[in-house]
Amino acid sequence: APSTLNTLNELAAALGDDANFSTTVTNSIAAKLPLAGGTMTGALNMGSQNITNAGTISSGTIDAGNVQITSTGSIELFRANGAFIDFKDSSSDDFDSRIMGGNSLIFTAGGAGSTVTALTLASGGATFGGTIGSGAITSTGTIKAQATTGNNRGVSLSINGEIAQTS
Repeated sequence: APSTLNTLNELAAALGDDANFSTTVTNSIAAKLPLAGGTMTGALNMGSQNITNAGTISSGTIDAGNVQITSTGSIELFRANGAFIDFKDSSSDDFDSRIMGGNSLIFTAGGAGSTVTALTLASGGATFGGTIGSGAITSTGTIKAQATTGNNRGVSLSINGEIAQTS
């Protein structure tokens, strides 16, 4: 032993003169989170480390800055200029498809700096950004067609096999 710990008194001083040293150490070890799990009362700071093999994360809201996963099952996105969800082919892609929220729900496609709005859903209805292709469109209400040209020529609509056409 080093010369500074050559008596029982010096050893006791090094251990904080704790008459119940064994109990103190046992209680300190017992206060640690067991490997099998337990309840933490403070925040866990992982620094730059990843959480891997997490399994199920439950109870309350998981808050990751501008994204929350709530205990009721909703995913909530918050962003000053409008939240969005990107669908990418790879991590290096800008995005291939995007859903944006706000006062309406906007579906866009594109990427690499080029975006085309495919569909906008708002409280007043749906607006398509291109051609609608379908084998059949069924409606229990009125179907209206509007020309995209100023003279209303070339618009035709077939209802129950009859063709109504403007000229």
